[in-house]
Amino acid sequence: MRLLFWMPVFLLICSSVLSVSAQRELNPFDLQPRLGQAVDSSAAPGEQLGNPFDIHVPPPPPVEVAPTSPTGEEIPPEKVETILLDDAYRRFLFVTVFVSLVVLTILITLFRSIAQKSYRAFTNDNMLNQIHRDQGAIVAWPYLLFYLYFFFNLGLFIFLVCHHYGIDPGSTYLQSLLLFTGGAIAAFGVKHLLLKVVEYVFSAEKEVKAYSFTIVVFSIVLGLALVPFILLLAYGPENLRQAFIYAAFAMIALVYAFRSIRGFLLSVRLLGVHKFHFLLYICTVEIAPVLLLVKVLLLQTEGGFAN
Repeated sequence: MRLLFWMPVFLLICSSVLSVSAQRELNPFDLQPRLGQAVDSSAAPGEQLGNPFDIHVPPPPPVEVAPTSPTGEEIPPEKVETILLDDAYRRFLFVTVFVSLVVLTILITLFRSIAQKSYRAFTNDNMLNQIHRDQGAIVAWPYLLFYLYFFFNLGLFIFLVCHHYGIDPGSTYLQSLLLFTGGAIAAFGVKHLLLKVVEYVFSAEKEVKAYSFTIVVFSIVLGLALVPFILLLAYGPENLRQAFIYAAFAMIALVYAFRSIRGFLLSVRLLGVHKFHFLLYICTVEIAPVLLLVKVLLLQTEGGFAN
């Protein structure tokens, strides 16, 4: 009887022990996370990561929208590149012309008398000699500032003319402007150096120094005269730019011819003593650089038209 009484109790205890040990083992019906992915236990049940039954929808690829004109027509890529280059050129041109006008305003405000004296010396030989005597051996620095302004304007003018014909030697607009300005400074520097050689060889200190100062004065006047042509080439009507270029070159040629005549009058004494050497100087220093510059411009212009 006692055995029958304790048998159900023993079976109940065994079944409890088996159920606890079974709960410690893995359930074969539990979904295991995928390899290499961890399950965030702190997340909500519906936010568990690595669920193999989640459906991931890839994002749609970006749609490239072709640029359009105000009328709604698509603009071809090569035309878009041209528009961007034109915008960059207009910004660069605005900054450069603005700087040129600001420098001109400062120079005229501080040294108005220098500009007036230069113009009077340009038209009157006696005034030129008087200013040269007042200068002494070294040219005053206000004249040098106007001389440097001439180089900047000359480089900017050449830049505008070359850009009109599609000639840009530099990789950027600034580099092209610096090349033209530096080339002008180098050309005039070589000219002054050759004049120093002539002064030493022929013992013509008075005439050479007077001619060097004549070059400075005429360059100052030319630099001021180039300002309206720069504005016309930069912002004038496009169909008239060719006429503006011809008018500017005609003005430069007249100034150069007038300066040559003044220089010839200064060198009359040397012409009577050193005829051969004087003609050699004229051909080497005065005529040859002009012909070389014209030849280079013509070749570049033909190349620009051919492209």
